[in-house]
Amino acid sequence: MAKITNVRLPNAAEKQYSAQQFDQLVRSLEQIILSLNTNYTPIVTENTDQAVAWFEGSGMLTGTEGGSLPLLPYGAWQDFAGTTLGANINNSVTTITTPANGTTAFPTAGQILIESEIISYTGKTTSSFTGCTRGAFGTTAASHSAGVAIVKSQCLAANTSGPMYLNQTDSAYDMALVNTTQLTTYQPGVYNFQWSGQFVNSDTQLHDASIWVRINGVDVPGSMGFVSVPNSHGGIDGHTIIGWNYYLTLNANDYVELYWSPNDQKVTLECIPTQTSPTRPSTASVIATLAFVSSIA
Repeated sequence: MAKITNVRLPNAAEKQYSAQQFDQLVRSLEQIILSLNTNYTPIVTENTDQAVAWFEGSGMLTGTEGGSLPLLPYGAWQDFAGTTLGANINNSVTTITTPANGTTAFPTAGQILIESEIISYTGKTTSSFTGCTRGAFGTTAASHSAGVAIVKSQCLAANTSGPMYLNQTDSAYDMALVNTTQLTTYQPGVYNFQWSGQFVNSDTQLHDASIWVRINGVDVPGSMGFVSVPNSHGGIDGHTIIGWNYYLTLNANDYVELYWSPNDQKVTLECIPTQTSPTRPSTASVIATLAFVSSIA
């Protein structure tokens, strides 16, 4: 690909082109096309390298893959933690065991779900949750058998707010998850931010939740949405997955967070373990992605 230096573009008074000027413009475009076709090489990597070099010069490129393809900032995260119950428990024990290293993916304090019971805990070892409060968030304490699933639960009291948590980075380039809630960018630009949440309602009444975006700890005007989560039915909790996307203008080292607020404590964000009959994969409670779209105009 040769550099084109002899293109003549006509000057036009008051943004008007004459017929002769249009003809000159068309001929200049034909010259560009001819030059591109003449200098095009059948070696794909050479064309790609030259295109990358031009793109890099524009200030938009942040890296290359193997010296040929451009890399733009992106990231994908989720929140999932699961294990199994290590021994039978009654409805009052305050230490809950798991297999060895079963608590690794769980936070040091939080909530877990065993069957239909939410349990708050204040500490953990490598194979147990300690300081447990049974029957939390409006659920009923119950006995459970060894081997049943234990999953992480995100819970809030009615009409309070808090961030949605993430604990796994699926992939990321030039950005990072900080403090389990902050999606942090290292390059300025316009980003496409997408999310989805697995909401569960264990109450017999339909309930609502609101979700919005914060940038650097400040609510983004117009970003909030209301969702209704189905009530339990036939002895089964109500479930729904909600998600949408935003275009956000971010500076270097800005961070994005998702906040939510339920109108009832029985509305939660739940991980769902692997299912059987038929076999189905597990479900993350929250998934979020952030992808560079454009430089800032």
